[in-house]
Amino acid sequence: MFRKRARGLFDLVMASMAVVTLLTTTPAGELMIRGARWALGMPGQRTTLISFFGTAERPVAPSFTAPEPTSALASVARAFGAEPSLLKGFALASATDPHAAELAMDLTPAGRELLVERGASEEDLSTSPGRLRAVSQALAALTPELGSPDAALCALVVGLAPIRYAAQRVRAERRDPSLEALGPHLPPTLRGQANQVVGLALALATAYDLVWPVARETRIASRFGARLDPLTGARSHHTGIDLSLPVGSKVNAAGQGVVKRAGEDGVNGRFVVLDHGRGITSCYCHNQELLVARGGRVTQGLTIARSGNTGRSTGPHLHYQVAIDGVPVDPLALFADSERALLASAVLAVPKPPPRLNPVPTTAAAKEGPSPKLLGAFEAAATENGPSGAASTPAPQTAGP
Repeated sequence: MFRKRARGLFDLVMASMAVVTLLTTTPAGELMIRGARWALGMPGQRTTLISFFGTAERPVAPSFTAPEPTSALASVARAFGAEPSLLKGFALASATDPHAAELAMDLTPAGRELLVERGASEEDLSTSPGRLRAVSQALAALTPELGSPDAALCALVVGLAPIRYAAQRVRAERRDPSLEALGPHLPPTLRGQANQVVGLALALATAYDLVWPVARETRIASRFGARLDPLTGARSHHTGIDLSLPVGSKVNAAGQGVVKRAGEDGVNGRFVVLDHGRGITSCYCHNQELLVARGGRVTQGLTIARSGNTGRSTGPHLHYQVAIDGVPVDPLALFADSERALLASAVLAVPKPPPRLNPVPTTAAAKEGPSPKLLGAFEAAATENGPSGAASTPAPQTAGP
């Protein structure tokens, strides 16, 4: 079929592809890469966004939660006019080891040089508190100078000169200097650095800025994680939090964003999915009435629905779900420890009534929106029992109050 020379080239290409596959998709390959990095003294790979938050198999680490309002980090950020959520996001994203006991905020050579030019001393940059102060002060000054927090963070990663040039080019195009707009005007190496660190920092800040979608005193009827399904009695993974609410209660947007989906099906009832950007989405199920439509823009705190008891439900409640890159995480993990403790204290403690399954709607409206597989979902939800599906991804149900 092939000439001898062509066949040899083909075999070489296929062998190379096999080696690449071995190194990038298998545990053995991961061990070899880690061993090579250790032998060469190279730093480990940056932590991915989803690894900061709790999933079905792994609870959230305390150091990854939103900054405490009374913490030193929050105080430093407010003192210089920076956002605490953005400062902590950058600290985690820039840390070589985000699991370390002390949040280090490891600076790149270009970032360190910029801070020194802005008045920080080497003594200040030698300690974690000193770096927090220097970065917070620089963020507050660079944001108006460069036109956005995105550009300010990029300058702290790759240096001021290339970002200043990129920002000028973006403004000439009459666009805002967002991370996505700045990228095409940066050299490939610098663009990769900025996307990796700044993209993660902005995503963390977006997640930290989400607020509770209902009144703070609302009782939690069922929490995120393993539970016994109230309808089948089978052990399952609950991909969100059920909040006990009277029919018609206000359901507010946890953050600003765009309505990704709005519809109705037999499992989730009337639901809304919001896209907050940076890979963060939130979902609100079992509503009585939807007040927004697909494609609409919402602001944080806007009432987007009235709670109800539609879909596969055993009582009036709201199923609230947050996903990062398509994987559901514990919504409580996004809050600071003190705020999370306050919200989690409102746990429903009354006996659950016998299960009562609502009839599946057969109207045309029920056909709009995602299939019943949405529930675990958001396109790629990891569940305890297996991939998304009717059998392995049970609906977000809870017994009513």
